[in-house]
Amino acid sequence: MYIPLSAGETATLKAKWEAEGRPDFKQFAQYANYCGRVFALYFLGVTAGLVLTGKKHKTLIDIVYFHYLPFVQIFCSGDKFHRDHFHYFAREDQRFIWGPNLKEDLKQIVAYRKSLCREDRLKYDKELGSYPHFLLNSVTREMWERYCRPWTPVSGNRAIGKSDEFLSQKSGC
Repeated sequence: MYIPLSAGETATLKAKWEAEGRPDFKQFAQYANYCGRVFALYFLGVTAGLVLTGKKHKTLIDIVYFHYLPFVQIFCSGDKFHRDHFHYFAREDQRFIWGPNLKEDLKQIVAYRKSLCREDRLKYDKELGSYPHFLLNSVTREMWERYCRPWTPVSGNRAIGKSDEFLSQKSGC
């Protein structure tokens, strides 16, 4: 799985590589190097019989999803292949969330929010905005605290409770 380059594109890349002092491939083309590592592990696994490739297996598709990994902090999947192989490609600052756990966590958040009366929901939205509820053992909350801007008293939606007239004046509508 590669994208063939034209002669002009190849010449441009070679000139750039030479202009940068002919660095190692890992330094010059970090993402291409990463993708090569992903496919190398896949093909080694296939060759060793550790990665199954029969008609009912979708491991090649699964491995391609790891190409997104350099661009995310959290990788969520309900696929056992992703769960079992994530650690081979992840940086130390990245986390894997098992998809069924996240789904259950989000159900609990929705249930909690639905249990609030309208006034309490408005109060919560005003004070906390999009920050997740303070539910114990919430994977959503844990990841939010790890990767997002910390909550402060002015983090909520300050437009809650303002009149439509006030909001239209502020927005210029």
